[in-house]
Amino acid sequence: MKRLVVEPSGWPCKLRECPPGHFVYEESLCFKTEYGSMESLGPKGAPGKDVKWQVGNHSDVYNEGGESFWGGVKTKEERDELEVQPVMVSWEEYDA
Repeated sequence: MKRLVVEPSGWPCKLRECPPGHFVYEESLCFKTEYGSMESLGPKGAPGKDVKWQVGNHSDVYNEGGESFWGGVKTKEERDELEVQPVMVSWEEYDA
């Protein structure tokens, strides 16, 4: 049989300093991409096709359900300051 093994990779750090890949926050296994999140340049209230976008300075981060990770905070700046634990995830054979 196989089991999924999640092991710490380095020391806990702020989300903004966390390398791309899996990390744990409280009881959640999350994922940080190597890309910045998209941010609207406006104009506000314009139809979707008229809005201009750029890659922002904040991380693109997801929780175990595939939704955006917020960690209970309300702003991207607060989220960047959350302490997370980078982890390595692998499959391991074991005898049941």
